[in-house]
Amino acid sequence: MKKIFLINSLSSIAELYKDYLIIKGYSVEVAHNVGKFYEKLDDYDPDIVIFDTDMPGSESGKFASLLSSNECLKKKSLLLLTGFIDEEKIKCFEKMENYQFIDKSSTNSQVLGRVESLLQYTHPESNGFYRSRVLAEVPGLNS
Repeated sequence: MKKIFLINSLSSIAELYKDYLIIKGYSVEVAHNVGKFYEKLDDYDPDIVIFDTDMPGSESGKFASLLSSNECLKKKSLLLLTGFIDEEKIKCFEKMENYQFIDKSSTNSQVLGRVESLLQYTHPESNGFYRSRVLAEVPGLNS
């Protein structure tokens, strides 16, 4: 069973995604901040991490720093939920091997589609990981 770690400060949103992904056959762990994610990481080695980039405070920067400084985490697939995207967000995560942004208003099935695409696609020239950085139609992306 593939494991997903979901980091979202809004418990109602986190539980909605968690319930849907469990129904679809995934194991899901939830944290509501980066500190809790880090605490649980030793006991739960995820295949993919779903992270809300619009969490309050400097959570995005802390999370990107944590991921990029850890060789094992750097290679995890990463789905970034966002309401808007700018160059700063892209720079935060550009050191990751395999990541995609998706609009927060996406449906559960669209999120599931991205999860499946991140977990299944590998690039032969990148040691099993593909730098996919496919950007969804996110407000601010094309402006």
